[in-house]
Amino acid sequence: MLREIRYNMKLFKRILLVSIVLVVIAIVGICIFVRTFDINRFKPQIISAISGAIGQTVELADIDLQVSMTKGIYLTLKDLVVHNDVDFQSGDFITIKSISVGVEIIPFLTKRQILVSSVQIRSPRCVIIRNEDGRINVQALGKSDKKDSVDNSLNNEIQDIKGAKTSQAAVSVPFIFAKTIEVENGEVTYIDSSLGSENSIKISKIRVKIDGFSLTEPFSFQIAGALSGETENVTVNGQLGINIANNRIRLRNTTFQIDLSALSLAQLKTSLKPLKDLPLPEELEGELNLRIEQLEIGAKGLLTLESSLELSKGLIRYKPLPFTMYPLELRSQVTESKIVIEELLVGLGQGRLLLKGNLDDYMGEQDFNFNVHIRDLDLEESLDQKQQPVKLQGVLKGELQVQGKGLSLDHLRDALSAKGSFEVEEGRLKDINILQIVLDKISLIPDLANRVEASLPERYKEKLTQKDTVLTKVKMDVSVQNGVLLLNPAEIEGDGFLVLGKGNINFDQEISSEGIFFIPEDLAASMVNVVSELQYPLDEKGDIR
Repeated sequence: MLREIRYNMKLFKRILLVSIVLVVIAIVGICIFVRTFDINRFKPQIISAISGAIGQTVELADIDLQVSMTKGIYLTLKDLVVHNDVDFQSGDFITIKSISVGVEIIPFLTKRQILVSSVQIRSPRCVIIRNEDGRINVQALGKSDKKDSVDNSLNNEIQDIKGAKTSQAAVSVPFIFAKTIEVENGEVTYIDSSLGSENSIKISKIRVKIDGFSLTEPFSFQIAGALSGETENVTVNGQLGINIANNRIRLRNTTFQIDLSALSLAQLKTSLKPLKDLPLPEELEGELNLRIEQLEIGAKGLLTLESSLELSKGLIRYKPLPFTMYPLELRSQVTESKIVIEELLVGLGQGRLLLKGNLDDYMGEQDFNFNVHIRDLDLEESLDQKQQPVKLQGVLKGELQVQGKGLSLDHLRDALSAKGSFEVEEGRLKDINILQIVLDKISLIPDLANRVEASLPERYKEKLTQKDTVLTKVKMDVSVQNGVLLLNPAEIEGDGFLVLGKGNINFDQEISSEGIFFIPEDLAASMVNVVSELQYPLDEKGDIR
């Protein structure tokens, strides 16, 4: 019995040894086969299969096939080019320096799963074009009418994934899974010609990492790149789900962060034609954060969107403004149809501007309603008065309700309406005495100001001799209708006078105004006692009008 067991053990060891030798020989044989196998002989068929799958003309310089003990079969496509559809400008839609794909064979043979161990994409370039009629070249992918004669399993599976076959066939598509996908040194350029002029924006130095890529389950991804500049200033982290059967893409729990201080404003001005003739800030800072709770895109465009947009640590230094706009803070909610600004805070020197409101149907009619509050705005600090002989001082406060439909200049000219009121506290006009100037303008009574000043009691003389004009009350109601800004009424009260007026200014900066100047009864009586001729402009209340 013991001898039989020993014999069986020896037999088992020999069988195991022979099996190991056979496996090693098989692996070596496969390696030798793969290394000597010229896959480029099948390059025309592979190019044809890719072209048929995406419906565009494709070029491919070289294909490399290798076997690695750690990576399995490793396929590399070099210098891949996808040309633009004929309906768009000539040039390349996508160019890729190389794509390397490692595929594990055992899962495909045993479970009919395409298990990709890794995908590495180097130096991809993509140019997205929106033409004059609003069509985007991405939409042309997969819409070729060409009848590709290639009939192999790879092409059939790609056609299944695209949904070209029935849903029953789509279910039979092998489960595709990739452990990691990495992109290095990518670049995406977006060119929009739908607004009458060609505008573009570019993101370069793109890095992408995808973990657990799947066509049936959501997967996580991370993206970083340089938006309109040379320094990395954009990061994206989130989850992406792809629904082949319904042609839908869904983002969940995704955050976009943009460092505004790293944007190249000069590059933006060159790329975006509307900015060409506009003075841009000398300094821009801030962190813009977009968080997408849920976003779903289908064949007809945006379906659902739940997101929030925030700006923190914002700063704008703009040469025409005498102050730095700091801080800049924004909290808002964005859906597929509405933008709700919960709070936009703009620091205007020592003052503050606070805006709240809604923008409905922002992709369509753009119906907006905003409430604007201005608090403690220092007028001397805020207004450029260096070249003005008279300088205005004071603190501006007020509120304005703005509503309308359409954000273009033509729509604002016709549909913008507003209503509000403003007042100035601690007002002062430097280097001018309004009361004295008005008296000097009454030409019917020669040397009126000097005659009044010489004979008035001491408590009134100060009002005519002081260098500045103290404004005890400045208040005005404003409104906007049919492209015209109306001031009605405007009330200005100072030491010894009161002005009631109204005026308007239109979009062409045409100004019209009128007003009435009053000297109150107590001062008017003293002045009449000195200069009897002043009794003639007295009104029924005893004011000089």
